Amino acid sequence: MKTLQYSFAQIEAFATVAETGSLSRAAIRLGKDRTTLRDLLDYLEDALGYALFLRHGRSLALTAEGGAAFSPGASAAASGAGL
Repeated sequence: MKTLQYSFAQIEAFATVAETGSLSRAAIRLGKDRTTLRDLLDYLEDALGYALFLRHGRSLALTAEGGAAFSPGASAAASGAGL
């Protein structure tokens, strides 16, 4: 079985973008730039082997896999941890 390699920063970026629906809003919330968040998401998707978001210009929508990976409860837990 393949061991997945991803970082907390990648999970934080994914959850925040999924929650806000925007790289720009997520970047403001996390205090990072959009390019950094995009790179974190790209690396996470590469590690997982599937896309988490459908990208249409500047808009992002969760794929079926991304929706399965994201849950409001998981996001709330991350927020509650002071993220």
